[in-house]
Formats: sequence, C-alpha cells, structure tokens
Amino acid sequence: MTLVKKSEPNGNCFIFGHLPLCGCGTPDEVLALIVKILQAARDGTNVLQAAGGYEPLHYLAVYALDKARMLEHGGSCGWSWLTNKGAVTLAYLEKYGIDSDNDTTKWPWDAKVEWEEHE
Repeated sequence: MTLVKKSEPNGNCFIFGHLPLCGCGTPDEVLALIVKILQAARDGTNVLQAAGGYEPLHYLAVYALDKARMLEHGGSCGWSWLTNKGAVTLAYLEKYGIDSDNDTTKWPWDAKVEWEEHE
C-alpha cells in the first residue's frame, strides 16, 4: 500500500486525524507513548514492553495503532512492525516533537492531513 498526502496542514496534529485523540487531558504524554511504541516497532523490540507492560490499556494503545494502520502484526501484537504510515508518523513526530505548547503554528488542533490509500 502506498500513502499519498492530499493535504498537509502545519503541525503535528495530523496524527489526530488517524487516531481517536483530541487535545484534552495530557496529549503530550499520549504522543510520547505513541512515539515509544512506534520506535519499538521500528527497532524490532516488543511494543507492549515499550508501552509499559501487558495491562489492558497497553494492549489498547497497540490495538489503536494497528487499527490506524501504523502497525501490523502476525501472531502476537507485542511484536508488531511499522507500516509505511507508521514510519511516516514516527519520522514526523521525531522531527517536530510532541510538545503541544511548543509552537502553536505547528499545532492547530482542528486541522488534519488527508491521506489516500493506493493498493
């Protein structure tokens, strides 16, 4: 599958278009967890351990990334790997950071990137 960007608003916020997230609560901590999970998948380590363990909420985080097509897995979601979309997301978050208060020009909460998927 190839992902083609149809539009790109300024900011890290594009992840909010792919996961059921908003800016309420502790979005920076949630994004830090997402980065840890995606890094573990990239590095070939256990993503559940990177998430903090084997509790239901850790599984939920991995399931959400899998459902968003940022991860894929075979027999065990703990050993998920990055998809192209996950790699692009991780690269973006590593480049621009996760601090929602850092630069509001890079963090418009309402904007989303639109993607087209091509098989």
